[in-house]
Amino acid sequence: MIELNLSILENLPEAAVYVVLGRITAINPMAAHYLPQLEIDGPVPGYLDLPRYGPKGVGTFTAGRTTYAFSRTDTGEGQLFLFHPAPQTSLTDLQLEGTIRQMRQLMAEFLTQIGPMTEGGEGKLSTAARENFSKSYHRMFRLLNNLDFVTSAAGPDGIPFRPSVLDLAGLCRQIARDAGQLLQQDTHLEYRSDLPSLLIQGDIPLLQRMLLGLISNSVQTMRGGVVLLSLRRQGDRAVLSLTDSGERPSDRQLAALLQQDTDQAIPKPGQGAGLGLSVVRHIAALHRGTMLVEWGEKAPVILISLPAGAQERLAVRTPEVQQDGGLSPLLVELSDVLPPQLFGQEGLD
Repeated sequence: MIELNLSILENLPEAAVYVVLGRITAINPMAAHYLPQLEIDGPVPGYLDLPRYGPKGVGTFTAGRTTYAFSRTDTGEGQLFLFHPAPQTSLTDLQLEGTIRQMRQLMAEFLTQIGPMTEGGEGKLSTAARENFSKSYHRMFRLLNNLDFVTSAAGPDGIPFRPSVLDLAGLCRQIARDAGQLLQQDTHLEYRSDLPSLLIQGDIPLLQRMLLGLISNSVQTMRGGVVLLSLRRQGDRAVLSLTDSGERPSDRQLAALLQQDTDQAIPKPGQGAGLGLSVVRHIAALHRGTMLVEWGEKAPVILISLPAGAQERLAVRTPEVQQDGGLSPLLVELSDVLPPQLFGQEGLD
């Protein structure tokens, strides 16, 4: 880097690290304060050493017990990282307004569906009415689940975290297979990995929720196309990537990822409440992971890097679909993007 750029880094209020060819070439005082283990000419730590798919991106990483919000920009010569401690996971004003609006929308759907719930005689339920009502119920359950997650994450007890040693590759294969069978014909979910297995320490229900939430978000934003889930090992990290044939993230989605309020408009009906990415971000942080959304001219890529290997002696568990509140988590997490016909078997009696 030229001397002028070094001078600029020294005076930045944010922590700044500059990387060229995988080696750290500049660290400003704020970065040295937050991460004293960083060294000039040293390697990039695993939580920042992620594949590059776009010229810029934003996300969060966890180092020690602290979670940081960061941005990564490709300067042509190298990569500039800017970061600061992430705000505590909490419900933003934008998310609260979005939640209230979506709640009102779902309640209106319930009311309109109650009228035609019977046909051909008392007590006989229309199949279509049962399916639509069950889908709305699953969507409501997901919304309240996400709301409870975000508010609990900011509470004194936090989110219960019960890690065990699990096969992440097996979990990804299962999720891709089961979710792919449910998605509509105009959406194709594909899983790619050369790894027969990859052990990590993690909470299976939380990781399952994270993967399904990312898949649902991709399907909802692109509305038809291909969603690609990939898994690779890079050093001592497991790197998940999710890309689709949609467009770059909206400013509201990026703000939700970084847990920030914005002046963007409240989500419109059908756009969600903006809670999903906050849930994903916090699950990645619980696993001491990194989450990055990169974009350029092509579709965005979501990268999640997690520590790999069994660092402690924990029981090995086989990933399996967990039930939540008597409902299938597949149907709950994908309820916004699945057709009503798939909810007929889980209708309310």
